[in-house]
Amino acid sequence: MARVLATGAALILLLSSIASAQVVSALRFSVSVGEYFGEAYTSLPQNGGSFVFFAGEPISLVLSVANSDSESAHEMVTSADDPASELVLTAFRDRQAIELKMSVTPEASLYDAGSVTPVEWNRRIRLDPLVHVEWRAKLLDPALEPGVYVLERSLRASDELSRPIPVVNYFAFEVRAPTPASEPELLRRQGFRELVNSQYDSAEAIARRLLALHPNSSQARVLLGDVAEARQKEYMKVGNLPMARESFRQATDSYQRALTLLEAGTDALLLRPNEAVSSHVIEGLRTRVRAMRTP
Repeated sequence: MARVLATGAALILLLSSIASAQVVSALRFSVSVGEYFGEAYTSLPQNGGSFVFFAGEPISLVLSVANSDSESAHEMVTSADDPASELVLTAFRDRQAIELKMSVTPEASLYDAGSVTPVEWNRRIRLDPLVHVEWRAKLLDPALEPGVYVLERSLRASDELSRPIPVVNYFAFEVRAPTPASEPELLRRQGFRELVNSQYDSAEAIARRLLALHPNSSQARVLLGDVAEARQKEYMKVGNLPMARESFRQATDSYQRALTLLEAGTDALLLRPNEAVSSHVIEGLRTRVRAMRTP
C-alpha cells in the first residue's frame, strides 16, 4: 500500500512538473544597459543601483528577448505595430512611483552564434534555439533628479502558445547631481562617448581638457591612446603607412604614460574610490603595452 501511494505521489509530481513546464515560456525578456563607461573618478553605485549616471547624461538600454530552449525554436507573438507599444514600463525613484518616458528604435538585430542579422518588426518573430533578438531604447527625460531608480518592465507579447514571456531581471541605477568634484568623471565619460561615435578630434580635445584639470589623469592618457589607435586603423585602411606608424607610436606612448601613473599611484582620483578597479586597469594596460612593444 505504501509503495502504491509513493508511486501515485511520484506520478502526480511528474504530471505537475510537465504542466509547469508547459505553462512557462522558454522565451525570456531582459533589459540591460546600452552604453556605459564604468566608474573611474567617482565612487561605485550605492543603495542597490548597478550603474551610476549624472543628471543630464544620456541613458541607453538594450531590450532583449531570448530563446532559452536549446532544442526547439519558438516565436514571439506581438500585438502591436512597433516595439515601444509592446513594452510596459513602471518606474520608481527612491521607492516612489514616477513617470518616465522611453523611446524604442523600430530596428532590431537577431543574434545567432556570433552572427548579427537585422530583422524587421512584425507580429511573429521566430527565435531558433539559444537565439535572441535585441532592440535599443533610451530614456527621454533630459535631466533626472538625483536618486536610485528601478525600472520594472514587462511585455504584452507572448509566445506561440499564448504563454506570457517572463522577465528575468530588473534594471536599477543611481543618478547623481553633477558637482565640481565630478567634472573629471564627466569629462572622461564624454571623451569615451565621442570615441565610440568615431569623433576622434572631439575625443582628443576632451582628453586634453581632462589633463588640464587633472594633470595626473591616467584615464586621459588611456583615452589619447585609444584615439591614436583608432586613427592608426583608419590610416591603415587608406594605405597611409607613415601616419599609421606615427599613430601607433603615439598610442604606445600614451598607454605607457597611463601605466606609469597608475603603478606609481600618482592618479589619486582613480585610486582613492576604486582600488579594485584600478588594479584591474593596471593589469590590462600592462598586457596591452607588452603586446604593442612585442616585435
